[in-house]
Amino acid sequence: MRKIYLILIMTSLYFNFSCSSDLDSDSTNGTSMGSNIQEITQAKQFYSDNGGAFKFRLYYFPPSEGSTTNNNNQAAEINKILDYNGIISVIAKYTLFAQSIQSYGAVVNCQGDFISPQTSTAVGLQSQYFNDDFEVLANNNLVSYSHSNSSFEGNYGYAGASYHNHTLNTHNGPTSASTNQGYMGQFNNQFFMLSMGLNSNYGHPMLYNNYNPNTGAWSGTAVSQMDWVQGVMTNLPTTNHASKAGNTDKIFWAWLSFNTTTDNGKINIINYNGSAFSAVTSLDGIGSVGTGLSMEYKHSIHLCKNPNNLSNPYMVVRRYNTDVLDIYKFTGTAIEVVKTGISLPVMIPITSGTTRVYKEIVFSGSSIYLITGKDKYLYKLSGNTFVVDKPNLTQANETISALESTSNGILVSIVKSILSTPQPKMVSDVVLIPN
Repeated sequence: MRKIYLILIMTSLYFNFSCSSDLDSDSTNGTSMGSNIQEITQAKQFYSDNGGAFKFRLYYFPPSEGSTTNNNNQAAEINKILDYNGIISVIAKYTLFAQSIQSYGAVVNCQGDFISPQTSTAVGLQSQYFNDDFEVLANNNLVSYSHSNSSFEGNYGYAGASYHNHTLNTHNGPTSASTNQGYMGQFNNQFFMLSMGLNSNYGHPMLYNNYNPNTGAWSGTAVSQMDWVQGVMTNLPTTNHASKAGNTDKIFWAWLSFNTTTDNGKINIINYNGSAFSAVTSLDGIGSVGTGLSMEYKHSIHLCKNPNNLSNPYMVVRRYNTDVLDIYKFTGTAIEVVKTGISLPVMIPITSGTTRVYKEIVFSGSSIYLITGKDKYLYKLSGNTFVVDKPNLTQANETISALESTSNGILVSIVKSILSTPQPKMVSDVVLIPN
């Protein structure tokens, strides 16, 4: 019994050490020290020689200046990169192999050549929130929205939602009720939910923006611009996705619909600024949006940030049960076709089912990139498929684990092993691929 108590105490002490701002390696989050560390200097040169620009490195335990000794077999693996108005933050998993300790965390507003859990802007995360939808607020608070169904985004858009502030470590925010669920968001601490109304919510697209924290109940109104008449097969909605797509003052809501049969498909988009909805913009004649009249067997749709103009997001449609993508762009007044009939690269293995899985797709300048999160390749659209771009940017046994688009290019996270002594370590390098 005493052994169990000792392990718990040591784990607690370790976590507190990792998140303490008083134990920073230096006051500039590693800027001055990092510039003198040989392994970072070597990394900068390597990426520069292979088409990238080193931004920073994530360590579990940062090295000391002038020291090449590493006594802990450790790993720091970035899972997500977030860019909000030029402020770069990361979500990561940390592992200490000798003690089988795994923890999760974030670093907000990454500065300097290296960051770690000891950085002053580091934030601890509970494991159940690791794959949430994260957002960095104007006050640099890291918040997230949890959903009860991890695969609902871009599909039916109907799942339980809850709000969490990780910087303040508070988890008592708004929670959806069983009869009104959807995409949750906030503007200036005013919360709302967008629900297409499939199978609930009176069967209509709904805005819920009146939350009672005492009862946990929401009230709202139908979104008349998006509404449809039950029993009439006109503008019948199928799958949908809502996302701020990098914006701070509005959220976009995109969905697929059809008239009479699913072969008469339409793609639609609207936005909400916290007080009012815009008009609906639609594009008819996009062909099939799936099969059957039920909510199953339909194409999915995802909104993606356009770093060149945040008011003009992209929409990626994946045809049901295929490896084929269609890409559209909202211009502000219309939806235009970017490219249709794009095939995922055959290099991506089919690991389960019959289709290939990619982790992230991003847009930068006139280029489109994707990663699987499982291999070392950065895939770039060329013609009607994706090909490996900058193959020398990564080496054998490395992994590109995350992507983010910025106005200057794309940020990639490269998880790599360093053969330090006496123990090896895994780090994550964030590298910019310029436009």
